Amino acid sequence: MKEKKSVWDNLEEYLLVFLIGVITLLVLIGFVLQFVNKDLVAGMNQLSFYAYTWLVFLGVSVAVKRNSHMRIDILFAMYPEGVKKVISALIEVLMAIFSIVLAVLSVQRMFQVIAAGEMNAVIAVPVSILYVAPAVGFVLSVIRYFERLLKGRKG
Repeated sequence: MKEKKSVWDNLEEYLLVFLIGVITLLVLIGFVLQFVNKDLVAGMNQLSFYAYTWLVFLGVSVAVKRNSHMRIDILFAMYPEGVKKVISALIEVLMAIFSIVLAVLSVQRMFQVIAAGEMNAVIAVPVSILYVAPAVGFVLSVIRYFERLLKGRKG
């Protein structure tokens, strides 16, 4: 029987699909506008850049959730099963700590940029929207690491 998943379980994926659609639409509009009004093309490029930035940092959280970050599997093949589990647990803890550090630093930077109130010159959109993306992505990554650690203990 299929297990029903909540919105939280697939939150990042839903946002990624939406952002891919937005980026595709913005690039298409930019392509059409280059024949109509070349001044508007820069604005479409900037908006697609904003969406792409969000896509990248939300993708970090998806990679954490699915345990699909880059790793060297050949090193694991050399060790027995018990050692593999210890190494995996150590890597999980180190990556969680690294994500916590990045989350804290990105949240601090986000508040600095928000306080500055800088606007994008081309599209008149706050630059802080770009700096919220890494903060959200890394905070979601930390949450996903803790979820995996809790599931690992329960399992």
